[in-house]
Amino acid sequence: MEQGLLFKSQLTPEDIKYKETAGKLSRTERQWLQIEKERDNDFTEFVDIEGLKAEMNTWVYPLHFIDFETSTVPLPFHTGRKPYEQIAFQYSHHIYYEDGRIEHANQYINSTPGAFPNFEFVESLQQALSKDEGTIFKFATHENTILNAIRAQLKASGAPNKEKLVSFIESISHSTKDNPNPWTVPLRKLNKGTRDMVDLCKEVVNYYYNPLTFGSNSIKKVLPAVLKSSQFVQKKYSKPIGAIAVSSKNLPDDHVWLKKLDNEIIDPYKSLPPVYDNISQDEIETRLSNIDNIDDGGAALTAYGKIQYYSIPI
Repeated sequence: MEQGLLFKSQLTPEDIKYKETAGKLSRTERQWLQIEKERDNDFTEFVDIEGLKAEMNTWVYPLHFIDFETSTVPLPFHTGRKPYEQIAFQYSHHIYYEDGRIEHANQYINSTPGAFPNFEFVESLQQALSKDEGTIFKFATHENTILNAIRAQLKASGAPNKEKLVSFIESISHSTKDNPNPWTVPLRKLNKGTRDMVDLCKEVVNYYYNPLTFGSNSIKKVLPAVLKSSQFVQKKYSKPIGAIAVSSKNLPDDHVWLKKLDNEIIDPYKSLPPVYDNISQDEIETRLSNIDNIDDGGAALTAYGKIQYYSIPI
């Protein structure tokens, strides 16, 4: 502002100290892409094909994709636990095979009132992921943070199988920066787990930019943007999942991910069946709009909290 640069059209790469990074997008390269595409009203996606291809060549099939649902509350659900302690009550596990098949292979959910689920959760996850040495994927840091927390809980416990479970956690994750008992060197990529999870959010940041995300790298923005931009993805997912070798433990074979309204692609998150009977997803989001970063996961943790708190004797 001191220089009188008030509009994107006035900016140059020098204004943001533009600097390229070999093999992936630098922070300033992404910034300039956003400035340039918004300035030029350009909604085409950018893909660093060579960099992404080199990264993908390091992946080992079959590819495993995991997602956790967790809760942290000031009033613990379980005797002996601490306020704001992490509780992992659900995961989903999908496998992408080299021939293109996608299998919803495993899922875990603990809805038992009064049961502390974390150790059973990790044991189930170990059984799901130990059948091969395929690459494991997460999106953003949440799953790694949760595994760090459960590792600490295990080490402080008297669980009979804790050494086996701790070893498993260390093999698929890395220490967080604030971990008081690290087994890897955070941020330096040293001594990380032999199957340390690949962060798909970082893959997006390093190799992909889509103006339809409006600068966000959240999966809730990236997925709809990819769906709107990719003709290949549109063609594939406009068919029932049963016809494209995609299995689901929760959705019927005739479920179609790509749906349109007035010739506009509907956000796939909005096309999911309602979490609660007689309450639409829009109503859930409206009622819970005062909670940050809430979507279907927010509805899940709210339902889990109700199950636990309703079981507390008065």
